Amino acid sequence: MNRTQRERFRDRHLRQKYDLLHSLPTLQTPALAGLYLKSFYNATKRYDITLPSEITDADTKFCGNCGLVHIPMVNTDIEATSHDGQESLSFKCRHCNHKASFRSNSIESKLSSVAPTSLSGSPSSAPQNKITKSTAKGRAKKRKQNSLNNLLANKKKEQNNGSSASLSSLTLESFMKR
Repeated sequence: MNRTQRERFRDRHLRQKYDLLHSLPTLQTPALAGLYLKSFYNATKRYDITLPSEITDADTKFCGNCGLVHIPMVNTDIEATSHDGQESLSFKCRHCNHKASFRSNSIESKLSSVAPTSLSGSPSSAPQNKITKSTAKGRAKKRKQNSLNNLLANKKKEQNNGSSASLSSLTLESFMKR
């Protein structure tokens, strides 16, 4: 297999595992969720791929106990509470009754990554959607910039620029240090 075939196979393999995780709640087989989540994580380790924290953090996208995908009002109950000016949001998995709560500063990020609607059930406002879209674009741009191919290309550029500059001002002392 050449490189492009290998990458296509890897992408197809990981996409299939990720799609399986999301199809489990509709198939009424939540018992397999933890197994499939572990299989997906093992595949990403095998291919040496770093996942975004929204996927890898426990209780953010997947239940930290059973591994089921959080789908609000389908398999997850959401409750917002306010105590002494501090707001908190708690998720309760309907399959395993695992509870997770998040404090005020992380609530908006958890809501945008898990639920497409606000707590009242109405669609989220347009400015909030623009904010999440721009941050998603920014994260995608960072991932592209930090890919191995780009890092190697930047390193080669630096070496080429450094070698041409150093040759013009090469002295015996700098040559001996190398």
